[in-house]
Amino acid sequence: MTKNELARELAEDHELPRRQVVELLDSILDRITEVLKSGDKVQLTPFGQFKIRDRAARVARNPQTGEPVNVP
Repeated sequence: MTKNELARELAEDHELPRRQVVELLDSILDRITEVLKSGDKVQLTPFGQFKIRDRAARVARNPQTGEPVNVP
């Protein structure tokens, strides 16, 4: 499901203008991003949590060309 699909369904379910729901979703996602950038995590019980994890660099393959790509 995309953000636009979610916004459309929420707008229908709650009889709100889709534009208003999109603005609310954008605001929520912006706030989650700010919290993650500050080094904290976001816990949405019972949904789950958002947190930043460091991962080792690796080499992957471009699915269209098959060429190796460095993933930092």
